[in-house]
Amino acid sequence: MSNSSLSGKVYCADCGSKLYYCTANNFEPKQDFFTCSNYRSNTCSCSAHYIRNVTLINLVFKHLQNVLSYVQMFEETFVDKEIEKANDEHFAAVRKAKKDIVNLQARCDNLDELFKRLYEDMVSGRISNERFDMLSADYEAEQKNIKTEIERLQQLIDAGEQEQYDLKQFLKNVRKYTDPEKLTAEMVNDLIDKIIVHAPDKSSGHRRQKIEIYYKAIGITNIADDEDLIAIDGRSQWRKNKETA
Repeated sequence: MSNSSLSGKVYCADCGSKLYYCTANNFEPKQDFFTCSNYRSNTCSCSAHYIRNVTLINLVFKHLQNVLSYVQMFEETFVDKEIEKANDEHFAAVRKAKKDIVNLQARCDNLDELFKRLYEDMVSGRISNERFDMLSADYEAEQKNIKTEIERLQQLIDAGEQEQYDLKQFLKNVRKYTDPEKLTAEMVNDLIDKIIVHAPDKSSGHRRQKIEIYYKAIGITNIADDEDLIAIDGRSQWRKNKETA
């Protein structure tokens, strides 16, 4: 039984569930398709979101070729745009967070020293037990708040550094694929995070189905035309071809 290079990457735009890849021994390859897992479940809580595997592969591959071509030709411009998209405020926030952590850690160390002196004053009788309890409770509360803030700031820093790493890894993977002849599972796993399939729209008299591709590190990109991600007459076109064959 065949498999799709897109398996595990395709999701429903309405319910968020994965689209199952469906095939059978008596299917021709062009008949294999994806459909919403909720539609195939007993609940039938979502519509089919049916799209042929070959149609989806062609759309994704064409879009991916355009992205690869652009990034390989204009890598520096692409990186500048991605940094701008992340915006300067984000990077400034990371830099500020690193400085704030240094200052907060210094205050935390200072509180340890103050607590030590406070304990010595209590033991020597310079302050009462009641005074010691009150001040030590204040120091401990402040120290707890500081540690919570340091943890929050560290998460912000980690997220920012992960984004930079992801972009570098994406560029490294892009360089692996020069003029690919077909879409492979390895290529999809290296470059694509997920593919969102919308329900078909038949209001124009034609079956039009929007696709969204989220690339790793950069998400949705406007490098390629959105019209490249519209499947037109997916299943009905196959039926017409079969009837006239």
